[in-house]
Amino acid sequence: MKKLFIIAVLLVSFCLSISCYADDITDQITQALGLYKQDKYSEAVSELRFAIGQIHGLQAEKIKLSLPKPLSGWKGAESESSQSSMTIMGGGLAVSKEYTKGEQSVNIEIVTESPLLQTVMMFIANPMFVEKGKKLIKVGSHKAVIEYNNTDMNGNLQIVVGNKTLVTVNGSSIPDKNILIEYANKIDFEKIKQIVGE
Repeated sequence: MKKLFIIAVLLVSFCLSISCYADDITDQITQALGLYKQDKYSEAVSELRFAIGQIHGLQAEKIKLSLPKPLSGWKGAESESSQSSMTIMGGGLAVSKEYTKGEQSVNIEIVTESPLLQTVMMFIANPMFVEKGKKLIKVGSHKAVIEYNNTDMNGNLQIVVGNKTLVTVNGSSIPDKNILIEYANKIDFEKIKQIVGE
């Protein structure tokens, strides 16, 4: 339970640097500390999980700011975010946004600690493992894997950001794979790295 106390102290320190919602989050953590001191460990864990969820919510809102504006002639939907059951362990935070132009659509998804991250990194480190139809490219300074089918005009671009984040740009009914690359080039990767602590 000493670890629980350390986590709570670290969370308090983190929240003091956040201006938005800081009072709610620090109050939640303070309640958890109080329960911990009363040996009410299950209740303390529950309060901390709730606080961590709120912090991830703040993180997701900041990551949304890294998503690009629609290309000329395209429309952008509202950004969405979600947390998996593993978020409490430090991963599984996902932010996405869809862009459309007639029948064409592009979806950008940013996932921290993605289970696919190691697979993509393996392809990048060992080009001989890259599957047929996929190609290694660079988006800015970031290594990526792109795949595009000329027949059904669908494709995807996976970009590794640092060691924690996978950015995926999926395209449907798009006439050119360069649309994926153009959207990818407009993502603020430096902001993502800053937010996730790279």
